[in-house]
Amino acid sequence: TRLAIVSWDFWTTRWGADPEVIGRTLTLDSESWEVIGVAPPRAVWPRGFDLWLPGGMPVEGGCWWGCTIFSGLARLAPGTSIEQAEAELASFALRIEELAPQQVGRRYRIDGLQAFVVSDVREAIWILLGAVGIVLLIACANLAQLFLARGTTRAGEFAVRRALGAPKGRLVLSVLSESLVIALVGGALGVGLAVVAVDLLPGLTEGTVPRAQEIGLHPTVLLFSLGLTLASALLFGLVPGLRAARGSRLGVEMRASGRGGTSRRGPQSLLLTGEVALSLVLLVGAGLLLRTFGEISSTDLGFRTEGITRFDVSLPDAGYEEEANVRSFVSALQAGLERLPAVEGVSIGVSPPLSQDQIGGGFRFLDRPEPAPGEGPRARVHVHTPGFFDLYGIALKAGRVFDLADRPGQPTAYVVNEAFVRRYFEDGQDPLGEPLRLGIGFGYSREEGRIVGVVEDVRSSGVGEVVVPALYVSHPQLISAFFTVSVATQGGEPLEASRVAEVVGALDPDVPPARFEAMEEVVAQETASTRFYLTLIGSFALLALVMAGVGLYGVVAYSVSRRTREIGLRAALGADSDRIVRMVLQQGLLPTGIGIGVGLIGAAAISRLLRTILYEVEPLDPITFAAVPVVLVVVSVVATLVPARRAARVHPVEALRAE
Repeated sequence: TRLAIVSWDFWTTRWGADPEVIGRTLTLDSESWEVIGVAPPRAVWPRGFDLWLPGGMPVEGGCWWGCTIFSGLARLAPGTSIEQAEAELASFALRIEELAPQQVGRRYRIDGLQAFVVSDVREAIWILLGAVGIVLLIACANLAQLFLARGTTRAGEFAVRRALGAPKGRLVLSVLSESLVIALVGGALGVGLAVVAVDLLPGLTEGTVPRAQEIGLHPTVLLFSLGLTLASALLFGLVPGLRAARGSRLGVEMRASGRGGTSRRGPQSLLLTGEVALSLVLLVGAGLLLRTFGEISSTDLGFRTEGITRFDVSLPDAGYEEEANVRSFVSALQAGLERLPAVEGVSIGVSPPLSQDQIGGGFRFLDRPEPAPGEGPRARVHVHTPGFFDLYGIALKAGRVFDLADRPGQPTAYVVNEAFVRRYFEDGQDPLGEPLRLGIGFGYSREEGRIVGVVEDVRSSGVGEVVVPALYVSHPQLISAFFTVSVATQGGEPLEASRVAEVVGALDPDVPPARFEAMEEVVAQETASTRFYLTLIGSFALLALVMAGVGLYGVVAYSVSRRTREIGLRAALGADSDRIVRMVLQQGLLPTGIGIGVGLIGAAAISRLLRTILYEVEPLDPITFAAVPVVLVVVSVVATLVPARRAARVHPVEALRAE
């Protein structure tokens, strides 16, 4: 009896989560399979699969010369490390070499499944966590400045309370209680925003973060948030509380409280410098990602994407054992699709651009010495019907592309890319006419042939791909029972899935088309991860910039209010308004300048962590490192100018009134 396990999604969508599903039968390839289990909802590997079937890979047919298109999943025995398992696998590889000399030099690697699933996003998630920490520190610095300023204005009150016998501990506790209330209110608002953000996150990730649907507010996260809130309250409330408890003599505090005076700006300026430095680090990160997004968006993929829709078809074994049957189905399918309204071109084949199923394999130059086992040349293999290059707009550089004359029984026509020529031919050597034989097939025949053309390089695996040698083969000459159908429509009109299903169903009702996708959406998915990280880090950077500006404004405005007497006396002694404005601006811009210097050093060190998610942009990108300080200076000038102009309007009478 053939047995099968179905996925959680398949069970819930096809059978409505029927608890009596065990024992039911499925018909696959005209054969019955008994359902013996349902995979849990968190079973995400392999991703997107609905059925798990027992089976194996036959030795005969399919691969040749060591084509490797499979991976294994295993559970390590208790107490066994990955290193021990790799050592055993290495000895196993040596035994395989004895049985199959073409596998000489082949090595196998073991990866932890969790590391394999999250490897592409692990560093980026840590970077985002660091961005969150920076925003938290800036918020704490702002609140610390608020409490320091508030403590200074209440110096007289604290002095009176100390004179009346209030214990120092009570004064510290009163300040900490205020900071705790603010922190708890802010923490509660933060949790509320997190609830909203978590609901929006799966849509924002667009498949860039594994298991994003499972992200939620776990009790551990809430406890961590509570602890962080309490720690923040302690952080920005303790220093002002200690200053309030320590104080100085009552008369000094009362006189300072009554007439204003100069503010002790040391701690505030230090905090402001730290805010500017941290903001610059975040802005540099956002700037580097913005530059990366621009580079990715402007990269020429080498092929057309507008107005192309594609879908997958997989023919069952039953009825398609013979190559002629597959060829007949493909020909009828292409003819049927070309008759649909607005369709201007159809291409059918394996491994189209930006497909998840890129295929690589070995080949041999027939007029060159046979290479040593395991050292033969390799290339990425694309198999398509004639018309593929016109449909995707891939330019011909030399020779010709394959056409209807390249049919079974004729020498196989191979078209190669420019990277193939650079790798396997010396400068000036003509590749046209070079005889070779491909080392893979799809269960059917493999014929010898010659290179008939050279086309331009395309980034078939992704925007950031390093272009590799590629071989294009005519689908009628290297037939496959599984393939992707690409359809170009006039004016970019969407391809109706229902019309496609009618065409396919008329040929074989047991063969449903699957995974419809527009090429423009596929290309957009290529930039999804960068767009996701840019959105988050950019939001954090903007928030940090606003908070730094607010903090700068608060410090300068508070200083102006404390120096009313001084500024009035300066005005009475003849200082003009421009000189007073320059004085206040200097006070505000000095910590900004120091913060920019410190921040540039920190950004230069931390930006290297972004290397894995940057594209065509260096971590020390001069444009970004020049533009970000300018932005910070502009924000600082704007934030400082308002209190500076207010200071310039202080009348000398204010000084006398303060006395």
